[in-house]
Amino acid sequence: MTDHIDRNAQRIYHILQQAATIQRRISGLSSDEFFANTDKTDATLYGLTVIGEAVRAMDDAFKAAHPGIPWRAIVGMRNFIVHEYEGIDYSRVWETVTESLPAIVPHLLAIYNAFDFPADFTPPPPP
Repeated sequence: MTDHIDRNAQRIYHILQQAATIQRRISGLSSDEFFANTDKTDATLYGLTVIGEAVRAMDDAFKAAHPGIPWRAIVGMRNFIVHEYEGIDYSRVWETVTESLPAIVPHLLAIYNAFDFPADFTPPPPP
């Protein structure tokens, strides 16, 4: 996305990209298979960290205008992953990526689609 596009729109797009990547990554896995596969868990933690960073970089006023998204919880998960990496509860991660994240994706898509993009710009379709 280019510099003249709203930074919050860019962040929402990045969140949607990571959410789609995480869903593809865990598709077809049971929780036990996920827990046993360090490549999947590590990559998923990375995706959740990127999502948290994207939210952290958004304007506070923008987040306040969309109170239906658990912004603080998203950043809290990022902080936990980054700072408490030795004590990560993978069952909580599994719950996040199989329940919480999919539940907010439709809301994030609606927010993304509501942005007023410049007439000379075609936004990339959400993943």
